[in-house]
Amino acid sequence: MCYKKRISTIFVVVIIMIISILSSTSIFVTAESPSVSVISGAVQNKTSVLADGVRYTQSTSAAGTKYGGSSGIEFNVVEIDMSVENLYLDTVYGGERSTHAYRDGNTILSNFKNKNDDFTPIVAINADLWWMYTGSATEPANNNQQLLSNTNGHAFSLGFTMSNGEIYTTDKMPQESFVTPSESTVDLPYTDFMAFGITSDSVPVISNPDALVTIQNTTKNTTATADGINRLPAYNALVMYTDKGPLNNYSNDDALEIVIDITSTPDYVIRHGTSISGKVIGIYDSNDLQNPTMDLNSNRIILTARGEKKALLSRYAVNDVVKIDVSVYDQWGKYTKEWQKVTDAVSGHIPFAVDGVYHTSVGLEANYPATVIGITNSGNVIMLTLGTTSTGRKGISNELYDDLAKDLNLRDAFLLDGGGSSQMYIKNGNSYEFANNPTEASRSILNMLVLSTGPVRDPQGEMTPAAKSDPKAEVIDFSKPSNMFYINGNASVSTKCTYENGALKLTTTSAYDPYITFNYMNLVPQLSADKYKYIIIEYMLPKTNSTNAKQGELFFQCGAVNYADVKYAKTTSRYKCSGEYEKLVVDVSKQAGWTGVLNGFRFDYFNFCKTGDVMYIKSVTLTDTKPVTSVETSATPTPTIKPSESATAGVTQTVSPTKSPENETKPTETVDITDTPVVTKSPSESDKPAVLYPEPSVDNAGLPMVAVVGIVVGAVVILAAVITILIILFKMKKKQQND
Repeated sequence: MCYKKRISTIFVVVIIMIISILSSTSIFVTAESPSVSVISGAVQNKTSVLADGVRYTQSTSAAGTKYGGSSGIEFNVVEIDMSVENLYLDTVYGGERSTHAYRDGNTILSNFKNKNDDFTPIVAINADLWWMYTGSATEPANNNQQLLSNTNGHAFSLGFTMSNGEIYTTDKMPQESFVTPSESTVDLPYTDFMAFGITSDSVPVISNPDALVTIQNTTKNTTATADGINRLPAYNALVMYTDKGPLNNYSNDDALEIVIDITSTPDYVIRHGTSISGKVIGIYDSNDLQNPTMDLNSNRIILTARGEKKALLSRYAVNDVVKIDVSVYDQWGKYTKEWQKVTDAVSGHIPFAVDGVYHTSVGLEANYPATVIGITNSGNVIMLTLGTTSTGRKGISNELYDDLAKDLNLRDAFLLDGGGSSQMYIKNGNSYEFANNPTEASRSILNMLVLSTGPVRDPQGEMTPAAKSDPKAEVIDFSKPSNMFYINGNASVSTKCTYENGALKLTTTSAYDPYITFNYMNLVPQLSADKYKYIIIEYMLPKTNSTNAKQGELFFQCGAVNYADVKYAKTTSRYKCSGEYEKLVVDVSKQAGWTGVLNGFRFDYFNFCKTGDVMYIKSVTLTDTKPVTSVETSATPTPTIKPSESATAGVTQTVSPTKSPENETKPTETVDITDTPVVTKSPSESDKPAVLYPEPSVDNAGLPMVAVVGIVVGAVVILAAVITILIILFKMKKKQQND
């Protein structure tokens, strides 16, 4: 009996050892306790632990040093380990709505604390980049007519935001592209906006989320998709306004607006998985001089459509039953699962670290005070402000953000609102004081990202490792979601870029000049155009496309040219609209200007189209080798020309090889590809995009080294344990025989 008990005990010990070893070999990111933030060349002024898992470091770079510029720069860095189970991050607005909620930071913090007795804010930074537009702004897509019906305007977030588990605004719509009057006319085109979110199990995430909003009129059996939630009432857009949106959207009189009373629930919350229904109680069209208003917490929805999108609501009538479903997804295709669990989110622009790849910030005003949100390679959250050592409008130069990301070990990072809005508050006794030197200390802000201590919560969930984009980009394979890095934000106002079923999906939101730009400028080292003769685009057009979507153009940017106004090769072939993947092979070797550093190229994928036409792109390849099986036209040099003009150039398309006797070579046939599109392959059913927003895949070249070492060590320990058991058993058995 004693013998059996000993054996059982030994096996229990071994099982515990095995479980312990296996748990230590997890491939997920593990957060580390925050350490002192070291910025190269900066002098550390102070560092302190604000709470368990929270460290604050202030340092300065003197004038004339790397980061210091002409006046000296102060850095205020807070690093947060969200695995500590009493830490919380919240998006806190200055008011109850997503619009016109701006207040000073102290008021926002005081109101938050008064409403949440169990929480103590310890750090806060200004959050969303926001805008105010008035009736004086004009829309190019609407013949430069005014954006709004009067001089009132909107002040709300530019990107995807959530607060307390509810979506306040979705990402900026492509239709939101305007010209605003100032000392000189300013064009404000469409740009993707980044977002930082914290999940219900306290996992931080940064990427490019949005929401799919499906609207079904079950009475009329019609279905429509909203372009956004609580966005500007833009031309050719369908926007859904919630009771967290504006009191009045100030839409032009050309809008068609549907008011829906939600009856399925007494207090709806718009988030991932929301499914609500109600009845139409009001319809406002061009004959109505007043817009419908949205009372706070009214449990109503207002649908506003303008331009082409009015047709989607034209059959609606009072008492129609309408069902609304909401699904959150990551437009980059990387973190959809995580974003579907996010409860609080803030948005911004100009990412300078994406999946551990650093690239020089562009589009930022030189020497601009900034607020940064980031996630380190160890999974901690970084809050950062940078500006002058005394009050003033100075920051660091654009090219230094790469180095700053390396200094702070950032995996992902982007800029929140900056300039006079750049503010960091830290708790000091019973009050909150500026940690930085804001340009405008009295500046009101729309919302804040607030770090608090509170009751003990559930443990932090697992953080998935960052997906890596292809470092050289001779082949951009969109089966890897991380390769969205090469086109992020580089699209026209008429293009919506998303990731779907292993492919880049381009959807036209209007027929006005849809294009996408592939950016190679951030590669180290950069590619040389002289090395490549062909650009191969693997594409697919759904059969549901209009017959207009037949042709496109390609404009390349080399040497000193880093924009799309000159040097182009025009794709004159007609696309194959087969619902299957084809290959378009463009011969650029004879193009004047195709030489030197390759900065990128612009692909005007449809010369003519209709709203809703789609192109999927599976890959883009640069190669010096002409495809073996091809049909091509002669290529002639093209003059320097702008995209709005037209000309022709050589284009090659490949065809599927046919089976032939071994060593037999079929002659290449020359045809006019303008009238004869050719198929490259007949893909399997799995190649056809069909499933909307699938679970994101994770690109891993292999297990992390720490995991490999852990597994090896674990195997050795297990083997040693087994040998030990056998020796013990042998000795025990021998002793039993002797007894």
